[in-house]
Amino acid sequence: MSENPDDLNSDPKNPGGPVRGTIVFDGDCGFCRMWVDLWKKDPSVSFVPFQEAKIDGLEIASCMKAVQWIGADGIRASGAEAIFRMWNRGTWMQSLPLKAYISIPPFAWICRVGYGFVAEHRPFFSKLTKMLLRQP
Repeated sequence: MSENPDDLNSDPKNPGGPVRGTIVFDGDCGFCRMWVDLWKKDPSVSFVPFQEAKIDGLEIASCMKAVQWIGADGIRASGAEAIFRMWNRGTWMQSLPLKAYISIPPFAWICRVGYGFVAEHRPFFSKLTKMLLRQP
């Protein structure tokens, strides 16, 4: 059975509340899991390791490089844009990064390059994040 974004519209942690979208991430990546654990506080987003996801059109190679956003509205995004879509909850402050990403090409380029750099150096940024968050 394969899932599609319409099947992802409920979340057991948010009973009765709609899920805005799903973040698909690399479940074998400690850095990815650490950030997903922080982001899981938002009950309007579901999180699925790509190793367990059965979503039409999902490319494993893309999932290994960057998180994927699959919106309940059908919009799909990858990397920095996926994160900005996850953060976009409707208030002007929460929607500002996505609006800037979409409307300011140099900002989008910087975000893509920065996301790519972090993705290529996950072990270093995992240690840095743990240090900054004072995690063991």
